[in-house]
Amino acid sequence: MLARFLALFVAVVFTLPAAAVPGGSSPPFSQASRLRPANNQICVIGHSMAQQIITNGSSGATRNVSLQPVSALGVVAMISRGHYAISEANTFAVAGTKIKDLYATALPSGLTQLQSALAAPCGTVFLWNGGHNDMAAGNSAALALFGTGDDGKGLKYALDTLTGAGKPVVVMTDPPSGNASNTGYRFNTATNKQFSQIRNWILKAPSLYPGQVYAVDTFPLLQDRSGGATAGDNLNALVQDGVHPNTLAAIRIAGPLKATLDALGLPWTPPYVAGSGDIFDAAANTTGNLISNGAVYGATTTAPAAQGGVTFAGNFPANLGGVSWTTNSAAQAGTLTATGSMVTTASGQWFQLTVTGTTGATVSPSIIFSEAASPTLSNGDVLRCRGDWEIDPSSVGLASFGTRLSVTRPSGTWTSEAAQEGYTAEQTAGAPDAATWGLLGSPVSGMWTGPITVTATGTETSVGCNVQIILKSSASPNFTVRWRDLSLRKDQ
Repeated sequence: MLARFLALFVAVVFTLPAAAVPGGSSPPFSQASRLRPANNQICVIGHSMAQQIITNGSSGATRNVSLQPVSALGVVAMISRGHYAISEANTFAVAGTKIKDLYATALPSGLTQLQSALAAPCGTVFLWNGGHNDMAAGNSAALALFGTGDDGKGLKYALDTLTGAGKPVVVMTDPPSGNASNTGYRFNTATNKQFSQIRNWILKAPSLYPGQVYAVDTFPLLQDRSGGATAGDNLNALVQDGVHPNTLAAIRIAGPLKATLDALGLPWTPPYVAGSGDIFDAAANTTGNLISNGAVYGATTTAPAAQGGVTFAGNFPANLGGVSWTTNSAAQAGTLTATGSMVTTASGQWFQLTVTGTTGATVSPSIIFSEAASPTLSNGDVLRCRGDWEIDPSSVGLASFGTRLSVTRPSGTWTSEAAQEGYTAEQTAGAPDAATWGLLGSPVSGMWTGPITVTATGTETSVGCNVQIILKSSASPNFTVRWRDLSLRKDQ
């Protein structure tokens, strides 16, 4: 009798129809379905807020040069220590994109953003397009969500297509638009109502696509609730230009975004970085580290000589063959002290650098730790650089802290690609320092995981995995950073 009851119960529960989605038919999967990511690679589609994913702060180059190279997903990639893989190859977002453009406008590849995400080898899709550009263009929420009066598709079609292909989706709402300092970006009352409808539907999407779509709400994280604010204003301290989130906002958003991704259970193999004695040998260790002391271990030695307006003090790691320190003298005005030491913290042993003093007005004063190697490379060899980092939460005056992979060839040409930064902030003095917020823990920490690659030609005379510290200009920096386990390897 009990067996018959259970069989009937299961039959009823698992044959109930999926809940109808407003504006269209039910999702292609049943309520009982749960999509599990096939891997830890994440595809990125959407508008300019998604286009900020790849951070290139150390070289100054960005996907969209008008925007600061920072994003919540980029922060998550770093603080997860490589758990989530976000690469340039899987980033298809385009600035100015309206929701229809996701599936109707072709990229240079000939595919749309939606088609690109379907074709790419990523287990999860990150979709950040909450309708801001649709609102700016005067489109209705019904058009953006369901293609009402147009093609009958909209955002719902994008989610139907991705989940129908077996790819779970993390979809973001858009933050508020405009504030008292950027009134031109404010939406009027009627537009804000339409904007709210899109946000509300996105937040409802996880119940319409259970186990398939997950939502993160950025709106309350950036909303100005002060008495003098206009309804729908964002906090000016959290945006770059009245619209796009800055570093502080990215870190604020990273918390709930990481929690959402963690809940998906993405499969993960921790990336191997470096260890003592892990040195490349063509016969005995073909996957070894190409730089001689990437682990940054061993006895300490005296500080480098002063250069470029920076006085070095304290102790520095020994056994660092090929290491050099370079600085930007024009920007630093000769008033910085960089004190090195080997330290042990709760997370292990590190090389630590504390920087104090003042910087000049020139943008991007920098201190670069370069560790070079002269390996024998073949045409087509792919080099990758990784590393581990920490920043004390009391740090101020630090604009970015990242790695750079450099290659020198006989012609004297130099090429590099910067990693996703562990930390990137505003360049100017007076801008808040995200590290002081303590939002990512104490200290702020993570891993430089890439994509930081260079494909060799076989003519290289030297390669380097560099740590680049960029300071705020016209500032009084006082910060402490740590790093270890720099790894420069050939793909095997």
